[in-house]
Amino acid sequence: MSERLVSDKHIWVMVEGNMATVGMTDYAQQQTGDLEFINLPKVGQQVSIGESFADIESLKAVVPLISPLDGTVVEINAEVAKRPTLVNERPYEAWLVKFQFVRLQDNLKSETNR
Repeated sequence: MSERLVSDKHIWVMVEGNMATVGMTDYAQQQTGDLEFINLPKVGQQVSIGESFADIESLKAVVPLISPLDGTVVEINAEVAKRPTLVNERPYEAWLVKFQFVRLQDNLKSETNR
C-alpha cells in the first residue's frame, strides 16, 4: 500500500491507483470515545470533498465524518458496522469505506509529516 495521508478532519486515506481506503485516525477515535454506532454509506453512493460520508455515535456525541475526496463508494467494512469498537481498538486497520475516487482534497498531509 501507499503512504497514509490524513485530512484536517482526522480522516486517513490510503491510495492505490484510483481506489482509496478511508478510516478514522487514532486522534479522532480518542476524541470521540468508545464508538457505539457507525452509519456507513451505501455502495454506489457518490461523495464530495467537504461533505459527510458517514456518521459515528459515541456516548459523547454524534459526529459526521467529512470526505477527503470526490468519488463513489465501492465497499464498506461490514465488520466495523457490526462492531464499531474495532475502530477504537485498531483505528488504522479498521477501515470504514473504500472509494473509487476522481479527486483528493488538496491539503492532505503525509501522516509522517503531521
